[in-house]
Amino acid sequence: MKRLLRSIAIVAAAAAFFSGQAAAEPKAKTGLLTNARIIAMLRSGASEGIILSLIKQFPEKLDGGPDALVELREAGASNKVLLAVRRSTLAARQEEAAPEPGPGSAGQAAETESDQAAQEGASGTPEGSGLVDDGRWSIGLGYPFLAVKYDFSDYAGEGKFITRRGIQAYAARGYWNFLKAAPWTVYTGLEAGYVRFGSVGSGAELSPFFGGAYALGKDFSLSADISPTLLFFPGGGTHFGLDEIGWVINFGVYIRLPAPAPKSAEANDPAPKQRESDVYKDYLNDAKEAVSRKDYAGAGRIYAKAMAAVSGHDERRVFLFERRGWLAMKEGDEARARDYYLAAISAARQTGSYDTNAVNAYCGLAYYFEKLGNVNVAINYYKRALEICASETTRREIEKNLYRLDPEGY
Repeated sequence: MKRLLRSIAIVAAAAAFFSGQAAAEPKAKTGLLTNARIIAMLRSGASEGIILSLIKQFPEKLDGGPDALVELREAGASNKVLLAVRRSTLAARQEEAAPEPGPGSAGQAAETESDQAAQEGASGTPEGSGLVDDGRWSIGLGYPFLAVKYDFSDYAGEGKFITRRGIQAYAARGYWNFLKAAPWTVYTGLEAGYVRFGSVGSGAELSPFFGGAYALGKDFSLSADISPTLLFFPGGGTHFGLDEIGWVINFGVYIRLPAPAPKSAEANDPAPKQRESDVYKDYLNDAKEAVSRKDYAGAGRIYAKAMAAVSGHDERRVFLFERRGWLAMKEGDEARARDYYLAAISAARQTGSYDTNAVNAYCGLAYYFEKLGNVNVAINYYKRALEICASETTRREIEKNLYRLDPEGY
C-alpha cells in the first residue's frame, strides 16, 4: 500500500510539475529534468524521494559541476540529491566518452576504469554500499553521561546512560548534522529515554537538543549541546523545567573506535598485506619516474592502477585523487582536474583525513576557479584549505593568495 501511494505521489508531482513547465515553455522538451527544475521543485516543497525518483528517470540534462551543486545546496537540496545529480552527470559523461574497439583501446579502457574510480570518490559512497558501510562507531565520555554513537554521513544514532544527583536515565538520540565546515560540525536532534528518580519513582523524558562538535584529530572530537527536558510521569502527568534536570548542558569527548578488519581466508597471513604494500610502493615509484619524464598521461594511468590496490575507505585515496588532479591540470584538462580534486575532498571527508593532501586538493580547486575568473569561489576554497592546514609555510602561501585576490577583505 505504501509503495502504491508513493508511486501515485511521484507520478502526480511529476505530471503537475512538467505540465506547468510545458505551459510556461511550450517549445521546450518536458521529458528532460534540469537543475533549474529541481530548484523550482525544492522551492515548491517537493519531497526528497520524489526528486530522487525523477533524477533516475530524467538524468540527461543535469549539471553536476561545482557551481551547479552550490546553487542546488543554496536552494535546499540534501546531500542525497547532490550525490544523485553528481553520479548521473559522471555516468552520462562516461557513456559519451566510451571508446570504440580498435587499436589503443587497452589504454582507453584504463582511462575508463580511472573515471569509475573518480565517480566513486566524488559521490562519497560506492554504488551498492549500505549506510552501515559508511558509519563510524565511537565512545562518548562526558558530564553527565556515557554514550555509544554511530555516525553516518549526515545523521547519527546514539545510546546514552546519564546519571546526576541520584537521577539515572537510559536514553536514545538521533542526530542531524546539518552543517559541516571542517573541523566544525553543527547538529540538532531529539532524545528520548527512561528516567529513574532514586526511590521517588520513574518516568519518561523527551529532549530536543542543539549543539556542535570540534574535531581534534582523526579519531577524537569535542562535543557540547544544550537540551530542555520534558518529563512524563505515570498517570499521564507532565512537568517541564524540573530543577534536577531542566535545561541540561552535555559536554564530552568522543573517541572513534577502529574499523574491524575485513574477514578473509588469509587474515592470519601477513604476506598478502606485505605484497599489497610493495605493489602500491612500486606504483608510486613508477608514477614519479613518469612525471620526471613529463609523461603525465602515463603517470595518471599508473596512479589509476595504484587506486585499484587500495580499499574504498583507504585514506591514501585522497593523495591519489589529488595527484591525478594535478596531472590533469598539467595536461591542460581543467575539467577533469576539477573532478579529481572534488573526489579527493570527498575521500578526505569520508576518511576524516584532513592532511597535506586534502589541503593541496582545496588549493587545486581554488586555482581552477581562479583561472575561470570566479574569484569568490576561489577565495572560499583557499579559506577552507587554510582552516585545515598545519604547515606554517603552506599557510603563508595560502594567505598570500587570499591577499592577492582580496586585499581589502583579507
